[in-house]
Amino acid sequence: MSKGNKGIEPKDGEATQFKKGESGNKWGRPPRLVSQILRDVKDDGMEAVTASQVSDVISVLLNYSVEQVKKIAEDKTLPILIQRTARRFAGASDKDWDAVVEKALDRAHGKSTNRHEISGKDGDPIKFEGVSLEDKLAALALLEGKKNGV
Repeated sequence: MSKGNKGIEPKDGEATQFKKGESGNKWGRPPRLVSQILRDVKDDGMEAVTASQVSDVISVLLNYSVEQVKKIAEDKTLPILIQRTARRFAGASDKDWDAVVEKALDRAHGKSTNRHEISGKDGDPIKFEGVSLEDKLAALALLEGKKNGV
């Protein structure tokens, strides 16, 4: 019997701590905290916030006056999504208002796509005649960087 197995009786050449059908964890594996919270929330009739709901809250709050949004932001009975979004809008200074609205609209409706067409002379495809493969790859990397805003 090894030092770490004191009190464990060998059974058929195998060390075992419990009798057949007996477990060392009689209450089972403890539930994970997040899983339990989610079960409790669902039992209380709550559901996960959807992307559509986030979009709706942002879009509707943008139609209220600043004073109305401030009242909403202070109403602790409202869901956190509505209250915190209103607080962000109400607390925005004139200096950062554009950034707040842009970020909110990007969240609500998705960022606009910026497409840039890169072509050669008169709209023809770019020609790489007489250019080495290394120079072609470097030019493509440069164009790709400009396309991605680098």
